[in-house]
Formats: sequence, structure tokens, C-alpha cells
Amino acid sequence: MQVANACRVQALSADERQGNADVDFADAFVFIAVVVIDGDLYDVTLSKDGEIQTKSVERQLVMWRNPAGGRPFTLIHVVRRSSLRKFAVDLHAASDALVKWCGINSKSALKIFEDKPAASDK
Repeated sequence: MQVANACRVQALSADERQGNADVDFADAFVFIAVVVIDGDLYDVTLSKDGEIQTKSVERQLVMWRNPAGGRPFTLIHVVRRSSLRKFAVDLHAASDALVKWCGINSKSALKIFEDKPAASDK
């Protein structure tokens, strides 16, 4: 999926810019893969008796299991165009909450930079 590759390229570019900067801190970047559609979007599940059930939804999160995005899987948001504004507002609120949490829990937030990467991250 091109959206996953686009996020990967942006992340690599941000890493390169950060690596070339002469500063004692690191900026945090979040790249969110989003596919916007005009049509209907459905959540499809199986009932306990094996019957297919569909439910109309405004957005859905897909875990795409393909390493093309640079990871074993990539999270991709699929959003109906009519719900794009609400999706953006929700993302803004989530990013504000994350920044606030990092400010309150700075030691925990910075710990990720001290730990060695897991074997699965290599």
C-alpha cells in the first residue's frame, strides 16, 4: 500500500534531519497512514453460529501485515470522506493527550530511548 510506504519515507526523512541536527533533544514525529474513501465502509464479523454480520461504520483500523511499510505490520486508518473532519479532530485530541502524558511522565516517555531494541525490531 502506497500510504504505508509514504509514512515510512517521511519517518526516514525525519530521522535523517534529526540525526544531522546539532541539538541535545529529539523531536517526536508521528506519521499516520490514512485512506479516505467516498463509498460505504463496513465492519464484517462472524456470529457465534458462523453467520456473516455486517455493520456500517464511519472508519476502521486495518492492521496490514506486510513488511513494505518497514515493520512486520502497519496500522492503516480507513475513513469515509464524510467523517474526515471528526477523524482529524479526534487525532488532534489524541496527540494533545499524548504530549500531556509525556510531560507528566517524562522519565517513562524517555525510557524507550535508553532500552535496547527488541530482536523483533531489528
